[in-house]
Amino acid sequence: MTLTIDPPTLAYMRRVNAIPTLTRDDELRLAREFLEHGDLGAREQVLVANLRNVIPIALRYRRYGVPVGDLIAEGNAALMRALARYEPARELRFATYANYWIRAEMLGLVLQQRSMVGGGRGPLRPKYFFRLRREYARLTSQLGESAAKQALATQWKLKPEELATILDRLERSDASLDAPLREGGSSLGDTMVDPLESQEVQLARQRMNTELSAAVRTASADLDERERFILEHRLLADPEVEYSLVRIGRLFGVSRERARQLEWRVKEKIKRRLEPIMASFEGTATASPA
Repeated sequence: MTLTIDPPTLAYMRRVNAIPTLTRDDELRLAREFLEHGDLGAREQVLVANLRNVIPIALRYRRYGVPVGDLIAEGNAALMRALARYEPARELRFATYANYWIRAEMLGLVLQQRSMVGGGRGPLRPKYFFRLRREYARLTSQLGESAAKQALATQWKLKPEELATILDRLERSDASLDAPLREGGSSLGDTMVDPLESQEVQLARQRMNTELSAAVRTASADLDERERFILEHRLLADPEVEYSLVRIGRLFGVSRERARQLEWRVKEKIKRRLEPIMASFEGTATASPA
């Protein structure tokens, strides 16, 4: 199944493809400046110049029914994770190294969206999912459905019921809660009661989160260079790529304990900014539904 690419995504793709690429030497130099010295400007240059490399991979996987914009977003996040693990000393082009991470994250998204109610990353992990799909189609055309299933079960060392479950998930996606139960009638979602939060509480929480995000951005502007680095690369970073205190200390030329003290100072500055906002929403965004 293919999806039409929406106009905003098309506009984004045109802008990204117009961004100049980096030479090998410039790319390696900038990557070293970021990884060895924490230069965020160098990091941004490498990432922006490589955004174009996410697009062809996203287009390749859109036939599985995931919007191209979602695939690109997942690939861009993978690009950032890849740069944190990149090793310029090997002199491998960053795009070559990052492609592995981009493909892995996009495959994970495809599997998740095909079956969001569990199992997306278990028996349907990428190395099985796409190879099994192709092999099943090939054997079915040669042997017929029943014989193909027997051959696959033997080849992949799967029990018949395990194979049946996987093949079933290959052929279907989860049903939407918005799908009508009958023509012109209510949807499945209409019959379900939400036990969690009322719309008023959700709106209050969204407003609070928006104000908190703005406060963090404002507070970030008041931090010095080292404090801002700690905020971005440790306190706000994805757990998979956040810097350790040892690594931060090494970058700044200080001990681990001094790095911990700097982190505490950042937390206190951010906390002072956020406390008034949290107090103004207290009892609203956390209220229980009636």
